[in-house]
Amino acid sequence: MTVLSLKWCNGSVRTRERIVVVMVGIFVVMVFRVRVWLTEEEDEDKEQEEEPAIKR
Repeated sequence: MTVLSLKWCNGSVRTRERIVVVMVGIFVVMVFRVRVWLTEEEDEDKEQEEEPAIKR
C-alpha cells in the first residue's frame, strides 16, 4: 500500500496527463462519429433529392 501511495503521489502529474489524453481521445472519437453521422445524413438527403428527378 505504501509503495502504491508513494507512486500515486509522485505520478499525480502523469495520471493527470493520462486522464487528459483519454478525455481528448474520447472527444476526438465523438467528433469523428458526429462527422460520419452528418455525412451519412447528407448522403441520404442527396439520394432523396435525386430520386424525384429520376422519376420525372
